[in-house]
Amino acid sequence: MKHLNLLLASLCFGALTQAIAAEPPVAPAPQSTDAVAAATAAAASADSAKNAADAAAAEADKAKVAADAAAKEAEASKAEAEKKVMHARGYKQVMQKGQVMYCRRETMLGSNFDREVCNSFDNIQLQEKYAQDAVRQMHGGAASTPGK
Repeated sequence: MKHLNLLLASLCFGALTQAIAAEPPVAPAPQSTDAVAAATAAAASADSAKNAADAAAAEADKAKVAADAAAKEAEASKAEAEKKVMHARGYKQVMQKGQVMYCRRETMLGSNFDREVCNSFDNIQLQEKYAQDAVRQMHGGAASTPGK
């Protein structure tokens, strides 16, 4: 989408420079009616090129707004999916220092008391990955040394 915006901006810039370059110089000497008609036609074509450049710029702005809206919608749907997954695992969503955190009560090892543990979605996923890797290493180590 960024490439499309860059392309549209480049096209607008190119059209605008052509419109500026197409304007004839103003001459103080009297001109014939043919020259006046030609100058009027050139000015009209310059105006139409400028209008086309303005329309292209407006279209580029609309495309950027639509892309931003789509990105926000995708981010919102991702956040909603994260919330559903974490709620199913027993977490509740809270805001701490402007950041979304997921909390649940867990019994600590060696204690009968629960305490609330809060982490971000990324940290929870990272902890789960490390735990899965540890389990794989344990099973792999036990399977690789059957004679001991």
